[in-house]
Amino acid sequence: MADNESETVERARVQVSKMRKRIREAIEAGRTYDAKDLARKLFRSHAVKVVACHEALASRSAYERGRLPSLDTLVSRIGDFEGDDQAVRVIRQPKGGGRFRDTFDYAVLDRARQQWVKLSVELLTRPHPNQSGVTGSGPAAIMDRIRELVKSGTYRYAAEFDIKNCFQSIQNVDAIRAEWNLPNWAIQKIVTLKEKEDKGLIIDRKGRAPTSSSSSMGTLTTRGLPQGASTSPLFAYSLNRPVLEALEREHGHEAVVFNHCDNFLVLGISREAVERTHRTLTTLLAEQPVGPLALHIKTAPTPLGRGITFLGYRIKKSAGSTIIGITAERKARFLQEVRAHLNSARGVAEGRGRNVHLEALRQQVVGWVSSFSAAPNDLVTIIRTLDHLFICMKENATVGATMHQLARKVPTQSALDANLLPPSAPSRPRTVQVMRWASDILDAPPRGFSIRQAKRNITLWWEARNRAAA
Repeated sequence: MADNESETVERARVQVSKMRKRIREAIEAGRTYDAKDLARKLFRSHAVKVVACHEALASRSAYERGRLPSLDTLVSRIGDFEGDDQAVRVIRQPKGGGRFRDTFDYAVLDRARQQWVKLSVELLTRPHPNQSGVTGSGPAAIMDRIRELVKSGTYRYAAEFDIKNCFQSIQNVDAIRAEWNLPNWAIQKIVTLKEKEDKGLIIDRKGRAPTSSSSSMGTLTTRGLPQGASTSPLFAYSLNRPVLEALEREHGHEAVVFNHCDNFLVLGISREAVERTHRTLTTLLAEQPVGPLALHIKTAPTPLGRGITFLGYRIKKSAGSTIIGITAERKARFLQEVRAHLNSARGVAEGRGRNVHLEALRQQVVGWVSSFSAAPNDLVTIIRTLDHLFICMKENATVGATMHQLARKVPTQSALDANLLPPSAPSRPRTVQVMRWASDILDAPPRGFSIRQAKRNITLWWEARNRAAA
């Protein structure tokens, strides 16, 4: 990035940060009307457009950036909807059971527009303490609270639900416009697909106008919020806060409800308490002002002694302790994807092509490990496995950077002790190499190595490598 461009982005960031601080202060003081007015002013400002365009460009891979427009070009086009020719591709994503979900792939200009809206209004969203997935917080954000509640022994049953076709069911966009004080044209042209459909800019992978046979919904319409738009989760999931507050008032003495995106976990003191909470939740969602939302049962009320799956975690109460782990299916799928990335990288010559694959691998690995930080014992096992997978490419700088980032995410010994491993058969009396990234790396039994020393060894290896490169 050129120096003058960096200065422009930095000035814009400062201006946006000041305005967002004023919005936050107004919200904390209970001045909702003033906060919405300030959010509207931020939306109209030039600075937020610059930041949105910069973030949209930065989110693209290094391989793509050479073919993307400059920052100035993107900023000049962000509000030009008359000459809009940016097509949106519809992709069929398998859901299992022969079903598909229509997901929309946007060009960088439309991504910038969505970021423009998101930066302007996301502070108006106030998530519930038992809610994650609204403003960037991952599923690990609520797992520690779930662990403590299960450990207390008060709640003995659990059930999992989700909202069926959540985005498509939100059809009353007037409620969204009123809640976030957005102009009508922003709803039509950015938040929904209305403008794109009117201009015939929705196409399939081959560049053709999609037919009814290419859509899981029969026909492609602007019904609801589009799957794949970065603004859709913000609006859809934020609407669950009043639902959680109502459940807390009515069932707080017998149940606790957690929400991540469109998934709900209900912990109850009895099976009957979970069932009563489920009935109330079903009624509240059916009466949502944005449109009736239907609740789907994923796991019926189950004793916590048997365990329950939620967001890829396995939650179980055993012998007075709470065990939170990662499901075997989720771990197997992740490692399979890692191996696929490595095989793709090995299949190309040294240079830019290989680095593209390895950079995608780095982002996936670090993101996945961050998402599952609430299961420290399984996390250590996964990091060990990654070490074995990466050993053949350890001299690559991207792989080294990946392991260096993972070293910072290795759980502390207290976190391992707080989340006990289930009993297992004794391992053979041999040592394994843990984190093989320095000549003096620690050899230790699988269940008894020093977390602090393993982290220190990786850090020393990384510093020594950088000194040698310099």
